[in-house]
This record gives sequence, structure tokens and C-alpha cells, in this order.
Amino acid sequence: MIVVDDRAFRALCCVFALVAGWVIGGLSPSIQPPGPSEIALYPVGGRAGSIAVGGGAAWVITPDDGWGVLRRVDATTGFVERLPATRGSSWPTFGDGYVWAPCAGTTDNPCGGPLILKLDPTTGVVLDRIDVGSTGFPAFAADGLWVSGQSGLARIDPSTEQVDEFGGRGFSWIGSVRGSVWEASGDRIRQFDPSDGSTLRSFHLNDPCFVNVTGDAVWAETCRPDLDAAGPDKYFLIRINASSGEVRRVPIATPTTMVTAAGRLWMVRVEDSGESAGAAIESIDPSSMRPSGDRLSVPIAAGRWGVGIVGVPTIFAVADGSSLWLSNTGEDDLIRVGLPV
Repeated sequence: MIVVDDRAFRALCCVFALVAGWVIGGLSPSIQPPGPSEIALYPVGGRAGSIAVGGGAAWVITPDDGWGVLRRVDATTGFVERLPATRGSSWPTFGDGYVWAPCAGTTDNPCGGPLILKLDPTTGVVLDRIDVGSTGFPAFAADGLWVSGQSGLARIDPSTEQVDEFGGRGFSWIGSVRGSVWEASGDRIRQFDPSDGSTLRSFHLNDPCFVNVTGDAVWAETCRPDLDAAGPDKYFLIRINASSGEVRRVPIATPTTMVTAAGRLWMVRVEDSGESAGAAIESIDPSSMRPSGDRLSVPIAAGRWGVGIVGVPTIFAVADGSSLWLSNTGEDDLIRVGLPV
């Protein structure tokens, strides 16, 4: 196990366990990127919420007198800096060398919303405020920052900050690979042309969420139960073949956070018995759409959940090379987990 300070070490009582046969590493006085099966804790001074990673740091929203504020957590030193100019922001993302965070709501928001903040990743200084009329979940794809603007789907050029609005109904989730861009909203997943927002292909699905795009497939989950489905599991993991358009569904117990890291797809979910809890991290076999057998279990505090964005406890996970950063676990720490390779 790797720990950052004695407080975190004592609070978790040395009970971190990584299962499936991997060996936990020894203690280290310095913060190094965790190797396979290792864990690093980064105290952030408040309940860790939505998160982005990039520019040598993790960027995490923590509570701040009724609002959220962004904190920069240096990935090497663990130094935490509160960024007061971002108070009122949420859902940060990283792309094209900058940090982006929406200032949602009305103009009484401390950071001035509704607009997008553009931050310097080294200093955390707000470089600009970009008015898009509305915000939602920003996402970086196909060399642009995409938001649900005032008139629907909107793209911000990260260099010029020009805003192009394409209309429609915006999006809830978005992903891309090699210029192929997909978004999920309402009852559909669609592939669209990033140059003009026009629909290339569209698939009717039951409230899709957690979109991930790999080289040959689009992955998502249903975030509303299908009460007519046979069997006890009413949610579904979805795979769309990017070439043929074939749609496959496999039942799952509840929605989970999906993330692509180290060349593989991973699902992160909460396991809570009431007395103990853990973040279960499982790799998914792309052929069977079932867990491949590689599984990590990271103990976390039971019953201390933040926002559940799909109606169930939701752990936020962001990839950083061969590791995952976890937040919204109910802890005042970010958890960084080294994945098996």
C-alpha cells in the first residue's frame, strides 16, 4: 500500500485489500504513481466530488459554504491548492492543455455562471470565462470542448474560444475516438458529424449513460430500469459495433461508472453491506461483455455517499495512464489505484 500521510493510514487501519491474487506493495514515504495493485491516497481537505486529471494534477470539486470549489491536487507532491475564483463551479474536464469547468446556474453564482471557466493547468489561474448560455456536463472530444449550450449542442474551439452552436437537444454524455463522435441523451445514442452536428447514425435505447468509445465499439449502460426485462437484473450493459451498427445488451444489477484505461474497459461500482463498503473495479471482456476475472476491491467508508447521478451510489473514476483516480467515495481523500497490466 502507498499512503500519503499517517492520518489516512490510521483512518483506514491498513485494511486495503486487492483481490484476485495480486500482492500489495510496501509503504513509501513519497508519492509515486501506484504500480499494479498499489494504492495512493491524496487528502484534499473536503469531501471529494467530481474530478478531472491532467497537467500533472487532479482537479476535484469539494464543498465550500454551500457551493463547490475546485482544488488542484499536485500528482507528485500531493500539495492541495484551493482555487477561490472557481467557487460555484462543477464537473471539471481536461483537454488541449487546459482545465475547463462549468459555472452553472444563475448570475448569482459566485463564479458568474452560466459560463465555462478556462484554467491554466500549472497555476490554476482562470484565463477566461466563455459564455455559452448553459452548461451541463462539458466533455472534450474531436479537438473541441462540447457542452449543452443555450440552443442545444455547442462546440468551443479551445484555442480561439469560438462557440459554434448546432442546435438539437444537447447531450448528457459524449465520447469519441479517431474523430468518431457519439453522444447519449434521453432515449438514444447517436453518432454525429463534429463539423456541423448532423446525425450520422442513431440508436433507440432506454436512457443510455456512461458512454465510452473504443476503437471498434461504443459502450454505454441503461440508467433507467427496464421493468419488463426477464430476470432480477433490470439494467443493461450496451455494446454497439462501430462498423456494423450491431447492438448487444447484457443485463447488469445496477449502473456503474465505466472508464477506459490501460487499453481495457473497466467498471467501477459501490459494494455496501451497511457495515462495510468497497469500490469494486472489474475489467470487462469485450467479446462476452462479462467481467474478465481481473478484479480489485478497495475498502471505503460505508454509507457516506455523495451525489448518485443515476439514482444509485456512484463512484467517479478518471483514467491516468495505467491508474484510476476515484472520488465521490464518501472520503476526504482522492484514491489512486494502479491497474494490473
